[in-house]
Amino acid sequence: MADTLISQGRVGKVYRFERPVGSYVKKLFIPGFSARLWNGFFYKSPHPLATPEGIKFAYWKRRLAHRLARFSDERVAICDGVDLLENGFTAPFIEGHLPSRQEKRVLYHTTEKLEKFFDTIGMPTWSFGQTNPFSHTNFILRDSQITIVDYEQSVPIPDARGHMGYDKIYFDDLARFLKDYKHKLLDKLGAEEMARLEEATELAKLHGGRLDIRPRALTRFEEKFSKPLSRKEIEKTVTRLYQEGKLSDAEFQDYRSGQTGENIRLAMKNLAVHAVIGLGTPSYVAAPISAVLRPSWTLGNWFYYTFKGEFEKRRIHSFRVMFISALPLPFPLSGISNGAYLLSIMEESPQIGLAMNNNLLLEFSGKSLEEAMKGLGAKKFLRPLVKSYNSFSRSRMIGWLQEKTMGRNTKKAHDVIVGYLMEGADVPSK
Repeated sequence: MADTLISQGRVGKVYRFERPVGSYVKKLFIPGFSARLWNGFFYKSPHPLATPEGIKFAYWKRRLAHRLARFSDERVAICDGVDLLENGFTAPFIEGHLPSRQEKRVLYHTTEKLEKFFDTIGMPTWSFGQTNPFSHTNFILRDSQITIVDYEQSVPIPDARGHMGYDKIYFDDLARFLKDYKHKLLDKLGAEEMARLEEATELAKLHGGRLDIRPRALTRFEEKFSKPLSRKEIEKTVTRLYQEGKLSDAEFQDYRSGQTGENIRLAMKNLAVHAVIGLGTPSYVAAPISAVLRPSWTLGNWFYYTFKGEFEKRRIHSFRVMFISALPLPFPLSGISNGAYLLSIMEESPQIGLAMNNNLLLEFSGKSLEEAMKGLGAKKFLRPLVKSYNSFSRSRMIGWLQEKTMGRNTKKAHDVIVGYLMEGADVPSK
């Protein structure tokens, strides 16, 4: 029986074929024009899945992820690799259906445990993560079982730690997990599967280390933007703010399990979507397209949460965000438009929003937000402007207008920044 083409994506084709023991698929990697073009924006090297080492890494990464997923949650599986081919691999054919619109919410609620687990131990999550607006197409549902059938990343996107690239495994974190949980893994998986897990770890590390990855200057710039705003960095920042007494117990708990934290995480997911749009339509090529797609995404979410009656979530997708995201700014100023959801984070918590901006400035300039603003305010030609603006902002009417325009908490953050500027402007000239 001839192989039957059942799906085609950015980086390959999937064929179904029969064996005496059942149905299987053959996934063959041939990165298409869009995947190669996007790769070319950020790397001087070929697309990883167009190279022998990249294909071997994908195969062993999948075998590793399959066994780790089995340990984490029996309800969610990652389709295993069976045989390595010259330009792909074989895998079992998974019976079932794609999730319907009604099933997506329950699906992501179920897979959230696996996503958090993989984040913690250093495994990739983009193919099934909630920040990926197209990840639902990588699931097959059957009864109560969820199977992730596509675990290969076709385009470079910043991960949860801000690294720009393809399916990076943080092997130091993974090694610590495997050492600390060795006995639990053995009890859950059994000796034979444990040996396969160890083999997959070793070979994924071997072939991952041999990948030809040569980033361009644009990629390095993007990482300087994405790392300070990554999920991991924000978690560390919030913990530090709490330890320093800048967040109260109530504010810290609200971030961890309350509405503020839920809204900030929602804003971060949408910030990632805007970043994807910005990267997919680079500002030096297609800024007008980005300037339409970003606010369109935000407006669509505004209507979605309006119809659902979830007004707390709707406020994340504010008209302020739409306005900033619609600015067709050239690179590198395009980071302002791509980062429009920072306004929503600022409005949820001025302390967290200011800390995130502080992280960005430290990454780019080596100076804290306070140091940078003080230095700016101290410049001779800016001093009178800073003092005039400060007096202007202190007017009750102007302050009211600023609050209505910016939002109450964003206005508080604004006042903190103006205070930093004034500290510099008030320093006597030498």
